Amino acid sequence: MSTNNTRIAKNSILLYFRMFITLLISLYTSRVVLQQLGVSDYGLYSVVGGVVTFFGFLNAAMSAASQRFITFELGELKNRLHVVFNTSVVTHVLIGCIVLILTESIGLWYLNNKLNFDKSIADIVFWVFQLAIIQFLISVIQVPFNALIVASERMHVFALISIVESVLKLVIVYLLSISPINKLITYSILILAVTVLIFCIYFFYVILKFKEIKINFSFDKVLIGKMISFSSWSLFGNIASVARLQGNNLLLNLFFGTLLNAAYGITMQIYNAVNMFINSFQTAINPQIIKTYAQNEINQTINLIKSGSKFSFLLMYIIVVPFIKNDTYILNFWLVNPPEYTEVFVEFALVGILIDCISNPMMTAVQATGKIKWYQSIVGTIIFFSLPLSYLGLKFLDDIVVIFKIIIIINIITLILRLFFLKHLINMDIVAFLKEVLFKILLFTILHLFILYFLLKFEVLNGLILSSLVMNLLAISMYYKIVFNASEKNVIKGFLKKIYEKYNH
Repeated sequence: MSTNNTRIAKNSILLYFRMFITLLISLYTSRVVLQQLGVSDYGLYSVVGGVVTFFGFLNAAMSAASQRFITFELGELKNRLHVVFNTSVVTHVLIGCIVLILTESIGLWYLNNKLNFDKSIADIVFWVFQLAIIQFLISVIQVPFNALIVASERMHVFALISIVESVLKLVIVYLLSISPINKLITYSILILAVTVLIFCIYFFYVILKFKEIKINFSFDKVLIGKMISFSSWSLFGNIASVARLQGNNLLLNLFFGTLLNAAYGITMQIYNAVNMFINSFQTAINPQIIKTYAQNEINQTINLIKSGSKFSFLLMYIIVVPFIKNDTYILNFWLVNPPEYTEVFVEFALVGILIDCISNPMMTAVQATGKIKWYQSIVGTIIFFSLPLSYLGLKFLDDIVVIFKIIIIINIITLILRLFFLKHLINMDIVAFLKEVLFKILLFTILHLFILYFLLKFEVLNGLILSSLVMNLLAISMYYKIVFNASEKNVIKGFLKKIYEKYNH
């Protein structure tokens, strides 16, 4: 257990280093790309890409299956990794073909008949759409390679490739600024080129470093049946997730045009950037949750879920709260002239992330069991309702941010539902989770925000750096005292002691 905790901690640090570098580059490139393309074209690229991504529910479902089965195989140690990997590759090629058919039929129809844009640039929009399709198809085929590296916990490789990708996107910014042709087309071509190069890096690394892997497109019929069954039941949840993010973007376009798509696009940039923080930790802990379940160490799996939820919330909280307090300054410094409604969109989106991050270890645990039929059917259906509810909210209420308010409510409901499913699947004690995790998190949040209210009222917290530092030092110390149990405190102390000893010898 100690070895596993150390591995999780080391992998988390590697992934946080990756996140920090990629986040800085992402924030800068987003600002320059917005300036180069302009608000309207930036919003147009966001919504055209959203049409393609909307059909990504098939890939998202199959990605979860690949990650689960490859990691489960590494946990069981049955020497069938090459079979599982090749089966995953074959299924993703099939998924790519299906997505291609859907985007070139339904997607193209929506582009030509429903999308709200200046028809004088219809040819440009068509080619941006085609380039986005190719980029997405390559990303689909890349999934098994990425999953293998993460499942084997080679986080240094995953981190390095991500940093290379971010640096290449920094190069794109420069090339975009000197391009003599249409900048929207140029940006689409360059993004595709980076996607191709990153796929090649993943491909050759797997071929060279995993000697047991021979890509021959063979597959196990029984295994592919299990993977397809697993991914089929994942469709509800993944359709809902895509509908919630990309569907809301399309609804904003339908009601308000591309200018609000620009605000939503910026919000999703921040949403993804902030999610990188928690995903860094989640990527480190996911393999351990799946492997402990595969080895029938259920108590350890439950402990990882509880600890994972606690750490996830803290890591997200120390980013979300300072960001919301200083978002006006940050957005103006970053974008100079942010699109209208960006600030309020970002604030509500971050609250939604903060609630949802508690569920992340639970979702991994459910997937580890492989028994996801009723889970995906019920939870996925509830999440999916955010789209029609958003449509009704935008149509009948004078409230543009209603789409984010609905997301927050849905996130709370699905968090509670996931607890009941884990009770059924791995006999996790719901009352114990409420007392040990949720109640303590709620108590901490109320007390911390109460103290911040008075600090802000008396103008003690001024300036981005000072306010963030004070808020986070207070949050971490309070969280340590209120939320973490004795075992978790010992893990933290032990890890900090190892770091201290390492750098003082």
